[in-house]
Amino acid sequence: MRVRFLACLLAVAASGSFPTPARAHEREYYFDRLDDSQGLVQNTIRVVTQTRDGMLWVVTQGGLHRYDGYQFDLFEHTADGLTSLPDSPITAVAEDDTGNLWVASSANGVSRLDPIGRVFTSFSLPEDAPQRYEREAVQALAFDADHRLWIGNRDGLEWLDPTTGKRERVGAESASEAIGAVTALQLASNGTLWIAASKGLSRVARNATRVEAVARDVVSDVRSLVEARDHSIHVGGSLGLHRVDPNAGTVEWLWRNPGKLPVTAISEDHAGRMWLAIRGEGLVAFDPRSKQDKWLRASEEMPEDLPQREINTLFVDRSGLLWVGGDSLGLARVDPDGATFRFILDSEASREHPSTNNIRALLEDADGSLWIGTDGDGLKRYDRKSQRFSYHDSAMETAFVADSSAPWVVEALDMDAQGKLWFASNHGVGKLDPSTGGVTPLHPPQTLAVNGASSAVRRCIVVARDGSIWTGGWTNGVARFQPGSGQWQDWVHREGDAESLTDNRVLAMHEDSAGRIWVGTLDGLNVIDPVTGKVRTMRHERNNPRSLSSGVIRAIHESADGSFWIGTLSGLNRLKAFNEDVPSFERVLRHDGLPDATIYGILEDAMGQLWLSSNRGIASYDPVSGLVRAFSLRDGLQGLEFNGGAQLALRSGELAFGGLNGINLFSPSTVAASRFVPPVVITSARIGAGESFRLRPGEPIRLGQADRVMHLDFAALDYKAPELNRYRYILEGFDETWIDAGARRQVTYTNLDPGTYRFRVHASGNGGNWNDDGAIVDIEVQPAWWNSWPMHGVYALVILLSVLALWLSMRHKRIAQLSHARELQEREGRLRLALWGSGDEFWDLDMDSGVLTRLGATRASGGRREERHLVYDWVRDNIHPDDQRAIAQRLDDHLNKKVPIFESEQRIRAGHGAWIWVIVRGKVVERNEQGQPLRICGTARNITATRDADRERRIAQEVIASMREGVSVCDLDFRFVAVNPAFTRITGWQEYEVIGQSAALLNCAQHSPEYYQVLRETILRDGFWRGELWQRRKDGEEFLCWLQSSEVRDARGQRTHFIGVLTDITERKRNEQELRYLANYDTLTGLPNRALLSERLGHAVIRARRGGRKVAVLFLDLDRFKHVNDSMGHAAGDRMLKAAGSRLRDNIRDADTVARIGGDEFTVILEELANVAEAERVAQKLISAFEKPLELSDRQDVVISPSIGISIYPDHAQTPTDLLKFADTAMYQAKERGRKTWMVYTETMDAAARMRATLVGALRKAIDRGELSLVYQPKLSLLDQRITGVETLLRWRSEELGDIPPTTFIPVAEESGLIIEIGDWVLVQACQQLARWQRDGLRDISISVNLSVMQLQRSDLIQRLCDILAENDLAPSQLELELTESVVMANAEQSINTLRQLKAVGVTLSIDDFGTGYSSLSYLRRLPIDTLKIDKEFVGDITTDPDDEAITATVITMAHSLGLNVIAEGVETAEQVEYLREQGCDEVQGHWLSRPLPPESCLEFLRERARLRRAALGDARR
Repeated sequence: MRVRFLACLLAVAASGSFPTPARAHEREYYFDRLDDSQGLVQNTIRVVTQTRDGMLWVVTQGGLHRYDGYQFDLFEHTADGLTSLPDSPITAVAEDDTGNLWVASSANGVSRLDPIGRVFTSFSLPEDAPQRYEREAVQALAFDADHRLWIGNRDGLEWLDPTTGKRERVGAESASEAIGAVTALQLASNGTLWIAASKGLSRVARNATRVEAVARDVVSDVRSLVEARDHSIHVGGSLGLHRVDPNAGTVEWLWRNPGKLPVTAISEDHAGRMWLAIRGEGLVAFDPRSKQDKWLRASEEMPEDLPQREINTLFVDRSGLLWVGGDSLGLARVDPDGATFRFILDSEASREHPSTNNIRALLEDADGSLWIGTDGDGLKRYDRKSQRFSYHDSAMETAFVADSSAPWVVEALDMDAQGKLWFASNHGVGKLDPSTGGVTPLHPPQTLAVNGASSAVRRCIVVARDGSIWTGGWTNGVARFQPGSGQWQDWVHREGDAESLTDNRVLAMHEDSAGRIWVGTLDGLNVIDPVTGKVRTMRHERNNPRSLSSGVIRAIHESADGSFWIGTLSGLNRLKAFNEDVPSFERVLRHDGLPDATIYGILEDAMGQLWLSSNRGIASYDPVSGLVRAFSLRDGLQGLEFNGGAQLALRSGELAFGGLNGINLFSPSTVAASRFVPPVVITSARIGAGESFRLRPGEPIRLGQADRVMHLDFAALDYKAPELNRYRYILEGFDETWIDAGARRQVTYTNLDPGTYRFRVHASGNGGNWNDDGAIVDIEVQPAWWNSWPMHGVYALVILLSVLALWLSMRHKRIAQLSHARELQEREGRLRLALWGSGDEFWDLDMDSGVLTRLGATRASGGRREERHLVYDWVRDNIHPDDQRAIAQRLDDHLNKKVPIFESEQRIRAGHGAWIWVIVRGKVVERNEQGQPLRICGTARNITATRDADRERRIAQEVIASMREGVSVCDLDFRFVAVNPAFTRITGWQEYEVIGQSAALLNCAQHSPEYYQVLRETILRDGFWRGELWQRRKDGEEFLCWLQSSEVRDARGQRTHFIGVLTDITERKRNEQELRYLANYDTLTGLPNRALLSERLGHAVIRARRGGRKVAVLFLDLDRFKHVNDSMGHAAGDRMLKAAGSRLRDNIRDADTVARIGGDEFTVILEELANVAEAERVAQKLISAFEKPLELSDRQDVVISPSIGISIYPDHAQTPTDLLKFADTAMYQAKERGRKTWMVYTETMDAAARMRATLVGALRKAIDRGELSLVYQPKLSLLDQRITGVETLLRWRSEELGDIPPTTFIPVAEESGLIIEIGDWVLVQACQQLARWQRDGLRDISISVNLSVMQLQRSDLIQRLCDILAENDLAPSQLELELTESVVMANAEQSINTLRQLKAVGVTLSIDDFGTGYSSLSYLRRLPIDTLKIDKEFVGDITTDPDDEAITATVITMAHSLGLNVIAEGVETAEQVEYLREQGCDEVQGHWLSRPLPPESCLEFLRERARLRRAALGDARR
């Protein structure tokens, strides 16, 4: 590596101002891969073919796949093997004229597949067939015009009759013409079968019975063959490609293979090119007419190039797409004409700074070469003829006296009339002479500094036709330089000045045909008149659709017809009227078809079409038709995101756009839409919740009326870009118009009426051509049995009979009415007598006269005359006003025959003025011939007393029914008479089940029979009993209830019944018990909780005080429980806590107490102790007890240790609270001593706790007081002696406590949670410092910041990090986050997910202090990290300790095998540096290089190191 680096330096030095050109990579073809991640079961492709319906069939070693452009449908071998794919590898497929697919295998002969039914039928030879093994090893299949299936196998050639299954072998005329093992078959258009076999080329003429050898002396090695369009046969072998004239029999050697590797596959594309697969070497595109060939080999440097060199099969589908089947990387599709957009990539890696392909500017010189401005690689030139890059960053660095470590960003390019190239960059404006390579900076005078124009950074540059140089900056507006006079002039934004620039942040500039300068800024468009200096401004107005669609202007283009097009952050704008007072714009937005709202670049082709670059690729826009066509990655784009200002129209008519990954170059005249009209197929159907199924051609879909849902899936079989396929459909008989489905290829219909429908679907492919024939399927919805035609006849007959029966019924009623009228007078007399006996009143209403006749009981008995009233007056005076409307409505319902009888309850005024309730019943007794009522008669009865009694009874019933308590009524023999619903709910006995049954039905075994007998005797004696009683439900369950039983007496005072009211109190009693348990015990372990512990400890202290004994409190905490809990899961953690509680109980006395007070903390109370030693012995016993693994399940156990703190009464405290607190303090001291030990409380421990509290309080104020500061320690690359970055280190100088080392306050910050606020402060300060250093010229360094576990677990970490980077305008790659092993492993799975999200942002990640934790290699391999930092504990002794040497060397080797960078920390001596260099360590950090430095000192150090390195590089060049 050092030799290569030195050689590069010497080469640059020898070349003077012109760097050595580097070879470029240009991608002409875009290979789109399909592999097991898209649905292939395996990635070795054997066969690709297309059936007549347009479906693609792909054979891999894992099975047979049907592909519709969206998903693979797999056919594979199943266990039964009877109707599934053969279990040996598939070698060939062929389609017959019925649509069946014939499949050949390497060991199981031939099978026929019904693609619809998914059934395979085997046509294997009998077991006793001669040469069965060789004949069943089939390699090729072909169908001829006579429907025979030709089979090529290891034994030779055969044909099979698909109808009879007969197989017949075909031999040669002589032994010299034997063909050997067949590898390929090709049926020519004239019916001749051509055979590629081990002994050469052969053929069988149509209707011939023998094989004929062809040109074997010329073509001896045949591996592949194909019939070309001119009907010649092209044969591939180890010598290359031969052409055989089938008529003349002549052979022409078309293409010679220089490597002698065989041509294993051939396919002809639509242009007549032959595509050849060369074993182990990739592809060759050969044009038989020009005899020109083009090699395509796999390249790791060019993305989406040929995936691999080993190609098994080639196939060109009907759309012209070439399919390439690889040996291990799956299937690839490619346009044989090449990608629409050529991709140019600079992959030169030998330069000091690896080449970047982030293109910011493009320019064409007089030689047709491209000058390219990049982000990070400065200025370079691309010679299109030699396809080589040359670089000019060294000359620019020298001219601008710039730091070589700082990247160059060239934002814009232009050329003056003398051929000099002007550029705008992050270092300023300069001029380059292409003939000499010399660079001249252009420095604005200091007189412009007041307006900010002297800032070096420039984003835009325009060389005007008058020779003046116009520049635009990111913060300093626009400046003009007159080279002739050396004068400067600037235009900036002034607040409140409408004639100044809209904003100082310039994004785009353009000189129009009138010489005006158009300036696009971050807040509007400006037009500067160079003569007058006046500025005209145009802005985005929120509520004005004729204004700019956005104020952020990214592109300005003047078209050939004089129109101005403005690209903004929110669409394309066409300036409609510029000379008016208020300019107006016409917008083209996303809903008009633009793939993205942001327009970065605008170019125009010779046909007037606009070409637009954006964040989602490139699109063409036709201003006349408004048609937008979008292009994607499959068209060869460098990526979807392009850069503003990176567009160029070449003199040749070609257009170029630059993006983040390189340059796309294309000729608009060659961009033509595909003419292919894709076939459309209905891929599957599903009815209801059933399985999906495929349809046979012409087969309708039949479903019943009860089948509510029908799903249909369809596909357009254009495979180039299936996501661009579009669909429309209609269900004739249901849909009124065609439905535009867009890219959606499914449809669902529900609740179709019985009948016949026809579903049609049309589709368009990549070229937008619609297949108006589409696909059709008929749908038959069968009616339900009750909706069939026979049932309709039955319904008609029933209706007819019903009408006849109605007529007879009405006739019978008419006769009855006449008879009734004759008998009415006779009945009146009898009625009077009946009324007198019943007490009811009779009434008679004459409908014509409105006279109401009333006859009461007293009048009927006394012979008095009736009362007569006008009905309306009587109702008004005697019926309660609230009831009048209701009685009128009921009477109307009866008169209209809605109800058969008139019945109404209402209030009537009585003689004494009070209201009484009366029920009135009546009926029409006479009608006229038209059916109109003439007379209504009826009765009325006073029901006031009855209603009052019913109301009281209903209230009582409702009260009893709604009671939650069970109510039962028993007779005097204690047999049930009635029960309420609550009784049924409580006991389970229904009312009908218990009526008549004895109440002993509820007796249970909780009480003796004598108890129940005494209870009943008490009730009989006293008439009352209440209390708790056990009873039994119907299902046998016993329950506790509260029963209250009392007697009921009648009006005469006689006892008639007993009423029992029972309440189920079982659950209440159980809850009371559970609440008492929960209040005192831990639900997980069953141990006493903190409340019961405090109670027992208080009692223990009282007993010890009385008896003069001691009490010990042991506070236990399980070591590293959280790590085990996170790694094994919370369920395992709960089982561990239960097991730990059991282990503690088993190792103490029965009189002692074990309690769990929360989390993994337990407390033990030891009573009746004589001295402290007894407590210490128990503590040691408990620690020893935990050395045995805790069994969590049958197959899982874990070893965990406790740390124990001990406090003693009365030695240490007098109260339970203090005893617990002091034991807790001692436990923490035990953990600090290394865990798995015990400690007895001392007063010094309390002092340490108070000190910790003091630190926490002071640390909370540290940020506000400005007591925290950062220092930076540089890191050195051992490869090129370059400072690669600095590590941020935190320091604290407290006003009260002085300097506090990080080892003291960092753990306190983590325990108290302050580490989140402090860590965020460190991250902000570090990024701000890096931004300041970059503004000072240090652009090639990164900064690393340590991340704590609490920061890593924050949900908003990613968003916060992005905000900080954006606020400081830093690239994510310039920030490195350092995490220790313990931080990552605190929650491994969550950490891995968070680290992957951080990696996606673009920051680099490193593991700090590697080797001091316990992370496994399996986790290390999964972590998305970039760097390992070896801990200083290993580095410190590498020159003296063989163990540390071995560990360090192993870590370096392991890290490099994982592709990781290695940094050694704590490097103190030159010997350590030399050892690390010999072991291949990448970087070092430590006092040998530099101590941690404050920002100012660190800046001086970095500049001095950069100066020394430049000097060293200069010496190397000389």
